[in-house]
Amino acid sequence: MFVAQIRLAAVGMTESRAGILRLIGGDSLKPRGVWTEDKVEAQATTTTESEDGQDDDDAPTASGAEDPYERYRKMLKVGVPRQTVEERMRIDGVNNAGLDGANMKGALHPEQTLAPIASDVPVMKTKRRRWHWTEVSKADRAPPPLEGSLWMQVNEKEAHQRLTAPSQAYIQELYVREIGNIVESSKRAPLKRNARTASTIQRPSRPKSTRTVQILKGNKAVNLELAVNRITSPFADVAKDVNILTAMYLQDTDVRTILAMWPSMAEEIALEEYSEDFEALKLSEQFLVTIRAVPMAKEKLECLLLKLELPSRAENLKQAAGLVTRALNQLCSSPKFTKVMQLLRDFGNLANEEFVENYRARFSLESLAKMSHTKSFDNKNSMLDGFLHVLWMENDGKLSDFYDEINLVLQCKSVSVDGLTSEMNQLREGYDLVKSVALASSDASDDGAKLAQKAFTQFADDVDDKLRGVQTSLDIMNISKRKFQSWFEEDARAPLDQHLKAIVHFALAAKTKNSLLN
Repeated sequence: MFVAQIRLAAVGMTESRAGILRLIGGDSLKPRGVWTEDKVEAQATTTTESEDGQDDDDAPTASGAEDPYERYRKMLKVGVPRQTVEERMRIDGVNNAGLDGANMKGALHPEQTLAPIASDVPVMKTKRRRWHWTEVSKADRAPPPLEGSLWMQVNEKEAHQRLTAPSQAYIQELYVREIGNIVESSKRAPLKRNARTASTIQRPSRPKSTRTVQILKGNKAVNLELAVNRITSPFADVAKDVNILTAMYLQDTDVRTILAMWPSMAEEIALEEYSEDFEALKLSEQFLVTIRAVPMAKEKLECLLLKLELPSRAENLKQAAGLVTRALNQLCSSPKFTKVMQLLRDFGNLANEEFVENYRARFSLESLAKMSHTKSFDNKNSMLDGFLHVLWMENDGKLSDFYDEINLVLQCKSVSVDGLTSEMNQLREGYDLVKSVALASSDASDDGAKLAQKAFTQFADDVDDKLRGVQTSLDIMNISKRKFQSWFEEDARAPLDQHLKAIVHFALAAKTKNSLLN
């Protein structure tokens, strides 16, 4: 009779516990630390025996049979958030203090078991769009100047306070979303499908192989004859001009065409073996026969082309090196650009939520090019757009026209520092060729060879003087380059073009946005 009453009283509680179990783990999870019919019957039996005065020391107790925390620890292992597990323990009347292995005494709170059970507890998470910036490792970082680099000018501890509250709220609005477990899980599958679809669309198909069109000898003859037709002087005078580098009869375009259409080895053999009437040859073949009579004709044509191009090539190289030098000096001395980069560092730490555990004290300038890759949740604004808007909000917008202080950098848009180095190497190769021709001409004793040796020796001295002036400009540029790398603590091995290109893109985007807002 007494057992039946206890069972009847526990029916409601048992059904409630079963419903909870189905919510968090299904019927496959066995309830632990709660009332069940087996435990009710065991307690009733124990109560009856105690009333009769019959104590059984070998009977197991209900509290010592199972670990009430085992189920919750398993939930943590499979990835359930700790906040959700602790909320479930509170509902079940289990003290969460023992979840980490503390004393289990007093773990159960029967007085809490009758509390109303929420049907769904929303647990909010944050989803964040991140700027994938990079930082140069300490081992590869150029040493900062004695007075400190750009990144050392502000206090790291106050980083989270330098951006105003409106700017922080704007960043949160664009790049941070709060999502629940149910919403997140329901969207997870479509996102995966979209990713698979996107990957399928973005994967380019293998281009079909096309047959290479081979240029015939007839085309070479036509192109060469077009260049030869522009020559109005006798071919013998042109050959003498090539031999002593007077550069009186040929233009640089003509020399380039002749060198590009120079006969192959088989064609040269055919020209050498030709013994018929010279006038019977076409005009282009007559020109080749005459020019090839000059010793080292092709090499001397290349030297003639260098003589025609050297003044402009050397001057352009010096001007480009000087422009890059002044642009680098602007970047290191501009107060506004310095503040913009420091503000951008705080913006990136806030957007990526890296203020606490993974604070970035510096970043590589090549990261500027990656700001356009990250979009906001509405897909209307990139990370670059968001920062330029913040730039307007901070300091009354006084930093938004920073590009005016680095205007020379914008002029470097079409300049390649690697290209300057390559151009200098080509000029040096031309200088070596001129010296080799001068040396080879000194071995002959005829009058033509002596004139050629004198002309090429003089030209070699002229080339050397020009290259010395160009090298001075390049040396000054390299000094500014090292200063730039030290100021921004960049990798000295990284190509300078990569940094300049990213800065130009960043500054032009700011200039465009500024013009739209004004």
